[in-house]
This record gives sequence, structure tokens and C-alpha cells, in this order.
Amino acid sequence: MRQFHFYHAETGLLHQSCVSINTPEAEKVAALNCPEGHLPIEGELDPREHRIDVETKSVVDYQPPAPSADHEWNRNAKRWQLSAAAQGKINRSNAARARIAQLEASQHRHVREHCLGMAGAAERLKAVDDEIFSLRSQLQ
Repeated sequence: MRQFHFYHAETGLLHQSCVSINTPEAEKVAALNCPEGHLPIEGELDPREHRIDVETKSVVDYQPPAPSADHEWNRNAKRWQLSAAAQGKINRSNAARARIAQLEASQHRHVREHCLGMAGAAERLKAVDDEIFSLRSQLQ
């Protein structure tokens, strides 16, 4: 079984699709399955870490552009990943959302007690609202 990838003839960037072919005329079959503007190349390649030097037709390492300013390049994995600071922000935001949902689910009892005139209910309801207000600053 031979594997073929396709690279853009002008940029050398690899297409996401590839084909595995088990026939004596594998090169011809690969060429027939080539996306427009691309050329076939044999080998096991990863479009996220390789590209083709169009001058020499050789495989070279490739670092794609960063998805956002919150990403950093992981040399070992050869992938972009969220920075620790960005991931921390997401984690804090998710935790705040979960806590807000929990607080909002618990407020019904305080509202009912307040409507019934029970002592301290307004203060408990205000405490829930104050905590929700402070958590909202952590949302993204």
C-alpha cells in the first residue's frame, strides 16, 4: 500500500486529503485523484507540520500561522496550543459560569422566603446577587 498526499503547485502547502493505493500504476491513480492546482507526492506526511519546497520537490518542516495571539508553538508536538495564561482564563471563565448557574438555581428559595416575609431572606438574596455580580468580571 502506497500513500500519496497532494501539495499546492505554487505554495507547496499540503492538502488535507490523501489516498492509499495498492496497484502497480499508483502514480497514475494518484494523479487522477489530485485536487485542482495540486500535485501528488508519495509518503506519510502531516499537513500541519510539513510542506513541499516547490523548487526542490523535497519535504520541509512547516509551522502554520498562529490561530490567535493566545496560542504558542509547541516544538515537541509541532502544533499550536493555547498559552497557559489563555487556558487559565478559559478555566476561570468556565468555573465562574458553573458557580453562577449554581447560585441562580439556589436563589428561588430566597425569593420565595422573601415574598413570604421571612426574616433575613432579602439579605441572603442580596448576598447571592453580589456573588454573581463579582463572578461576572471573570466571564469571557
